[in-house]
Amino acid sequence: MRPRKSILFFVIIPAIAGCGRKDQVQFSPPPTDVDVSPPLQQVVTEYREYTGTTAAIETVEVLARVKGFLESIHFQPRDRVKKDELLFVIDPREYRYRLEQATADLAAKRAALELAEYELKRIEGLYAKSMAAEYERNTAIANLNAAKAAVQAGEACVHDAQLQLDFTRVTAPIAGRVNRNFIDVGNFVDSEETILTNIVNDTSIYVYFNVSEHDLLDWLRRQTALGNPMIRDKPDHPAEMGLAGEEGFPHAGRIDYADTQVDAGTGTLRVRAVFPNDNGSLVAGLFARVRVPVDRRRALLVPATAIGADQLGRYVYVVHADSQVEQRVVVPGQTVGELRVIESGLKPEDRVIVNGIQRARPGMKVEATLVPVASKPASAPENQGSPAR
Repeated sequence: MRPRKSILFFVIIPAIAGCGRKDQVQFSPPPTDVDVSPPLQQVVTEYREYTGTTAAIETVEVLARVKGFLESIHFQPRDRVKKDELLFVIDPREYRYRLEQATADLAAKRAALELAEYELKRIEGLYAKSMAAEYERNTAIANLNAAKAAVQAGEACVHDAQLQLDFTRVTAPIAGRVNRNFIDVGNFVDSEETILTNIVNDTSIYVYFNVSEHDLLDWLRRQTALGNPMIRDKPDHPAEMGLAGEEGFPHAGRIDYADTQVDAGTGTLRVRAVFPNDNGSLVAGLFARVRVPVDRRRALLVPATAIGADQLGRYVYVVHADSQVEQRVVVPGQTVGELRVIESGLKPEDRVIVNGIQRARPGMKVEATLVPVASKPASAPENQGSPAR
């Protein structure tokens, strides 16, 4: 029995040794194919983006200045009206009668003045012949002065009555687009209390938005370095605007106003830009996106699809001369078309993987093919600025 056990043991040993030789055989996969490109060097415009609301450059509430019943309306809602164009008529009969009464009263006072002048002239003649006392002469002079003052008061009453009569014709205080009538014909309107309608001048449109303290200080530093006037001294800077549903920023305008101080409660500065509105497509009260250029500089750009992200931040894959892949942490900036500005982390001579980033891993060997990166103008409408801070 013992010799049989020994033979079985020696038979198993060579089989195990043979299995170990088969596990030592390894296969090396071919290098991964990727497309690489150096960063595109291009002059780009740096932007800041904000949100705001539109407002008309002029808005006026049209009020009645005299009391009375509304007699007629002389416009259609949303009509464009000129300055001093007739809008409403308030029943003028009462005010016409007041004017006639004031005119008649003035005529009587002027007649009294003529009588006082005649009386003074008569007394002066008698006084010269010592036939009238000095008291009579002084009394005649005083009566003449009183008659002159009465005439002036009568003229003022006539002017006031004429003004009240004129106010029964309510005209447009500014040129612009008139709203609907808030009061219908036949209703009683009260002076300086009843709003009849309103008018907005929307030939141009304002957009108000808030600039953060960080952006303001950055802007002032840039302008000081360039030797330009500060934005608070004479605001005059390009601005672009886009409305909800619009692509990019199709409306071009300029910044024309900024508050004189930062709001300590919000840490922002109120800024206003003005945009032409010749076709009337812009109306007050809209939500608006505003983009303001702050600098033009030469920058490095890579396709946005070449940028990855992990717990350490944003990165790109760079291929060295020995075909080895390196993961390079970068700081991306604004978007320019389909490209992205790289603020730091890349050099002009670096070869960045632009196609095949999913198959690449740090430290692996790759088969790199050099391809060009398509360029787009930095001022293209679809360019996106960096967000407001």
